[in-house]
Amino acid sequence: MSRQPDLPSLPSLMPEVRRLARCERSRVQALSAVLLKDPGLSQRLLRLVNASFYRTAGAGQIVTITRAIAVMGFDAVGRLAVAARLIDALLQRDASMDLREDCLRALLAAMLADQLAEGRRDTEDAYLAALFRNLGRMLVALHLPQARRSARSAVPADRWPCSDEEDAAARRPLGQAFSEIGRRLAGQWGWPPLLAQSMVRDAGAGRFGTPALAALADDLADLLLRRPSEQWPAACHALVRHPEGPGVARLEAALGWARLRVPDLAALLELPLSRFPAWGGRGQAAAADAGCVGDHDAITPADQETAAPEGPAELMSQAIQDLSAALVEGGDALESAPALALEALWRGLDARAALLCIRRPDGSLHGAMTLMQGRLPDWHVHCRVDPDKGDDLFALLCRRGVDTAIEDAREPRIAQRLPGWFRAGPDARRFMVLPMHSRGVPLGMIYLDADAEAQLRPDAHRLRLARSLRNQLMLALPAPSG
Repeated sequence: MSRQPDLPSLPSLMPEVRRLARCERSRVQALSAVLLKDPGLSQRLLRLVNASFYRTAGAGQIVTITRAIAVMGFDAVGRLAVAARLIDALLQRDASMDLREDCLRALLAAMLADQLAEGRRDTEDAYLAALFRNLGRMLVALHLPQARRSARSAVPADRWPCSDEEDAAARRPLGQAFSEIGRRLAGQWGWPPLLAQSMVRDAGAGRFGTPALAALADDLADLLLRRPSEQWPAACHALVRHPEGPGVARLEAALGWARLRVPDLAALLELPLSRFPAWGGRGQAAAADAGCVGDHDAITPADQETAAPEGPAELMSQAIQDLSAALVEGGDALESAPALALEALWRGLDARAALLCIRRPDGSLHGAMTLMQGRLPDWHVHCRVDPDKGDDLFALLCRRGVDTAIEDAREPRIAQRLPGWFRAGPDARRFMVLPMHSRGVPLGMIYLDADAEAQLRPDAHRLRLARSLRNQLMLALPAPSG
């Protein structure tokens, strides 16, 4: 790991970004010039800044680093730059899902630390300390994935918090805990001592300083991904251990704020949220359902050379803005949200047919509207999906909550699970399903298919826009009862 850390530019980039972000005399152009030294970093930073949870700051319209700095401010862009570099460095090759999970948790912990540090002097330090608190575990997942999986399997799936037990389990195959590995490597790379200190599991002892805040944010991020929301209040009470730390109400507010950011961050990492128990995952039971659809069917973007022109992307971007305005206005403005979102997806992804299903009080999903080229405008009338009890393909996909592309519906393992309402439809061979989940509860489903000669495989930009549209539509739908 010392020789091949896969974090080559962090030691040189981070001090310069931190210096410029903290200097009151710095100019936007100076910080922009540093960030533009790494084109991959700049591209990733713009993706982060344009994610839908930054829509109030101009997301979807920020196309230059200079504009990002002007809109977000020096501190925010400086912290995002380091987070973006982390994603680029760790995921520059075909990263395992375990590594993506650890990276998602690190980003959530950093954002939570930033929220909890509001009003303190160590805001930026808390962000970075939480971001890299589990550096050792992420690097083990990158270089020694089997050791990472072994440590995880040694801890019960429902255990929280689990960091201490995973640390202890790592010592058996590795001889050192994850935290010890991260601390030693950070020292060798010349990172600030505070970051290395924050990796120690007992760093919360004594006063409530930056390491203790980073540890708290890390436990909250783990809670957000592992435990259902009804268990959060009791867990927040358990986390209030220090008189100088935030209280229960502050912790619950931070969790509610961070929960809205999870889908966008997961999409950024191309990570299905169904892997997490708190977001619809079912642990080992999910493997039994996966007989006909595997992880390889999750939607991945097309290569850049197959990217579509800007027109469809602009259409979806405008729809996202319109949905945002409707969410702010509320009331009658939300009535048109389903039709607006479905039409934008239908046209923006060049689909032949688009179908929207919405949850009813009994938990089943019923067709609400159809958009189609040529015929079957009322196809949705016959559509019914039961995620809780159904065993057809669409019930499985909605239960798993994974965005999925089916390349050949005639393949036997797929064909045998197709329901009658689908067979009565337009005889699609290629289609995609975008489930809508909230806290593990299916709220609806978006179906899109393509002509036989079309691939229905959007480029990365349109895929991100499609997922943002789906997430916006979820916020516009009524909350599930019960």
